[in-house]
Amino acid sequence: MNRSAILSLRPGRVLAALALLPFLASAAPLYVSPSGSDSNAGTSASAPLKTLQAALDKATAGTTINLAAGTYRERPTTKRAGTATAPITIKGPETGKARSGRYKAVLFGTGRIFNIDHSHYVLEGFTIDGQEKLLNASWPTSLSGVSAFKDANTGVVADGRLIYIGSSETSRDITGVVIRDMFLNGAGGECIRMRSNAHHNEIANSVIQWCGLYAKSSSDGYRYHNGEGVYIGTSPKSTDQPMYANDTSSFNNVRDNTIHTYGSECLNVKENAHDNTFARNDCRYNDEPLEYLGSLVELRGHHNVLDSNVLAVSRSYALKMKSDSDAYDLGGNSATNNTFQQATGAFIRNDNDAAQATFCGNTFDTTAPVVTGTSVGTPTAPCAGPGPDNFESYTSFPAGGWTNASGNGTWAIVTDGTKAARQQSTSSATYIVTGGQATWANYSYSARVKTGSTSIRNGLVARYVDGNNFYFLVLHNGNLVLNKKVAGSTTTLQTVPFTASTSTFYTLTLTVSGTSLQGFVDGVLRVQGTDTSLTAGKPGFYATGVATYDDVRVTSP
Repeated sequence: MNRSAILSLRPGRVLAALALLPFLASAAPLYVSPSGSDSNAGTSASAPLKTLQAALDKATAGTTINLAAGTYRERPTTKRAGTATAPITIKGPETGKARSGRYKAVLFGTGRIFNIDHSHYVLEGFTIDGQEKLLNASWPTSLSGVSAFKDANTGVVADGRLIYIGSSETSRDITGVVIRDMFLNGAGGECIRMRSNAHHNEIANSVIQWCGLYAKSSSDGYRYHNGEGVYIGTSPKSTDQPMYANDTSSFNNVRDNTIHTYGSECLNVKENAHDNTFARNDCRYNDEPLEYLGSLVELRGHHNVLDSNVLAVSRSYALKMKSDSDAYDLGGNSATNNTFQQATGAFIRNDNDAAQATFCGNTFDTTAPVVTGTSVGTPTAPCAGPGPDNFESYTSFPAGGWTNASGNGTWAIVTDGTKAARQQSTSSATYIVTGGQATWANYSYSARVKTGSTSIRNGLVARYVDGNNFYFLVLHNGNLVLNKKVAGSTTTLQTVPFTASTSTFYTLTLTVSGTSLQGFVDGVLRVQGTDTSLTAGKPGFYATGVATYDDVRVTSP
């Protein structure tokens, strides 16, 4: 099964989610406040610890560290890993993308501020700021004032990174890190860095701004060059860094963020890094001039996905694809349903020779040429397939590409801001719709799922042969369950505790590859198993009651 065949089911390649599930965990919470003491146990809000580092020293799998309002000045470092079902969570009192709702619990620091060297951490609800001396400065809101602002403050700007995943020289393969609902401001260099084969991590619903404030002398480059919002992987030229020759950081998901760097790229994916997704982000304000070949997004790796983003206001290019040498020129990147606006150079600069993947559904204003360099086809052409992932073109469901495979429940299109497919029945019978081809064997199938009741089974189907033979991943009674149904008999492969809100969409992903099955929530692996019963079959939706599905995506694993 080739990629183009798979993509015919879902043209806009989106890996979407709105929240990570609150996990059931037995570890006692910890409390931190600037008014506390590190000699306290920290197990109650009335006797909190003083520093976040003291809490991280104590935290074990399943611990939630609650940050009280106030100012923290430190450079915390993780000490041990959480688990897939019991991550270690650092939770502050803030929410939303507006500045007015932030700076209640704020971590100030220099150098590498928040260092994540272990897997399965969640950061949410607080601010990290790398420029305390500029706290009360008048920050420009357009590119015209950015260079002067940086130059005027070189004496007080501190170098550093706000969040560093893989900070230790010896850390490897970090996974399950979720950065959500955060406010990140004022990095000397990159705002978020991940390296050393970091995989299946997520950055979501956050504000990332003012990256690359620290000026560096350079004879052949822009002095504010290192100002990425999110930097994934390692350049092969950076021979002083671990895994510089083979950093395959992959399957990381950057979605639904506001990324205004006022520096360089919103996203930079280095050589060898692959299958990373950048979806529905508001990406603006690249300040690196055309003579230095700046861009809003730079893809040097392969098979990365840009979907449904706004890429706007660049002093150079919007999207740039290139590699250090032919050995890294593997292509396969895709850009679908993006909005390109206000670039000085071409909107897309492609210096690679290897064929890219799907470029379709994009829109461009008239400020710059669409493409320079190697052709990417017609990036404005409609995306092929049965219809948009959000079901916007449907008036009923099933329709185009989807068939009612099992049961006869009432399916319909509903509107809750965007259109989605909903199974309306409240009976306990099983209803399944499928798409794709019966010959499909190895693929990763994702959709946003919102359940109408936690007591019913709702989720995804893979390798559907008929109503008696298929795999399925479902939310049910506070659990995430990976099942197989073979010859009419259902067997559970793995169950993990999981509490799902009936008002929240969760992105479920079911990957089948050979005998391996994996179930993800919001890009993070939660359940898995092996089975030899079913070798091929269609993907689909599974419902035993009211459930809503949106943002479908099918790719090779």
